[in-house]
Amino acid sequence: MPHCDYDSQVKNYFLALWSFWCVFRLITIYLSIYLSIYLSIYLSIYLSIYLSIYLSIYLSISLSVCLSVCLSVCLSIYLSIYLSIYLSIYLSIYLSIYCGSRPRHRQVDTEGSNTNTRLFIIYIK
Repeated sequence: MPHCDYDSQVKNYFLALWSFWCVFRLITIYLSIYLSIYLSIYLSIYLSIYLSIYLSIYLSISLSVCLSVCLSVCLSIYLSIYLSIYLSIYLSIYLSIYCGSRPRHRQVDTEGSNTNTRLFIIYIK
């Protein structure tokens, strides 16, 4: 009957679980940054169109059309930068809370003082 080192198997299991969790966290951070950039670009395009129409209609009396369009484009660029920063921070915090904190596991020592792990391994046998 071959001798199996159950403590190292449990350690390898927790190490694999932890590495999977780190990759998952990197993916959620990447998704939050991607979504924030995408939403900021979408909102900036929408805001620029809306502001250019609004400013050209309501401010064309006192300002020229070119100035109102330039003002709306500058304002939309400023808002898109602000929204991208705000949304990236907000989405990364939201996804980290929504996806949970780091996984809870107990360390397994090799001396065998962890009796619950020993009982679990005996139960598997």
